[in-house]
Amino acid sequence: MRNDIRRLGALPMEHDYTALGLSLDAGSWADWFAGTMSLGAVVTALMGYWVVHRQRVADLNDREKRVAESVGWNALQTFNDTATIAKHLKESLEADVDVRFQGRKFARVRPLGIPSKPTADLNQEEVGLLLKARAPELLMELQDAIARYDSIRFAMQEYKSRHEALYQLMPTPIATDGARMTHELTREEHDKVTPYAVMLDVLLESIIDLVAEGVEKGASLLILYGGAVKVYFGAWHLEFSKDVAVADLTVFRSMPLDRSKVSP
Repeated sequence: MRNDIRRLGALPMEHDYTALGLSLDAGSWADWFAGTMSLGAVVTALMGYWVVHRQRVADLNDREKRVAESVGWNALQTFNDTATIAKHLKESLEADVDVRFQGRKFARVRPLGIPSKPTADLNQEEVGLLLKARAPELLMELQDAIARYDSIRFAMQEYKSRHEALYQLMPTPIATDGARMTHELTREEHDKVTPYAVMLDVLLESIIDLVAEGVEKGASLLILYGGAVKVYFGAWHLEFSKDVAVADLTVFRSMPLDRSKVSP
């Protein structure tokens, strides 16, 4: 009897545990729990990567939208600056005033002060976005518009200098209305001033052509920009309105003034 008890006491003691309808021994439950924790760690890591990835994509998209807005602002500012000059030219040329210098356009168009600060060019990030968006046409047109406005700005400054220099050659005015002065020239004075007047008018003609082209292409540029960003982003929140009519110089391009209203 004593030997049987010893033999029974030597037998290993095993216990089964039941949870959620499953019955496993202690070792199996430990393995199952460890595996569950490993799977949970993997799922957590994947979820964390997915969240971080989505945040990075959202940040990149937001950054690209800010860059696209900057591109749009450059396009709009270039158009507006050009249209401002065009409006000044148009209003001056359309004015019903008595001009007596052989119908020269410069006699109607007073110089317009233009800031000497050059137009901001596209930075590398803006260029990169337009290339990524597969909008090379927009990129080239915008760069052309910026360069064109710089040429207009320089030409207007030159026009101002020459305009002032020409009137310094004029004799003392015999009358003025506060905005325009009337000069009476002798034949000798007329012959002296005329070559400079012709050159000034030629410069003004080139400015009118350049500004008219800038307005036309600037309006097309804004349309091109709107289409490009909508294609890239799927939708776009900026809409640029423009009034081309008030800056339309078509009728004045390479066209003399109505000589019925002027005296030689």
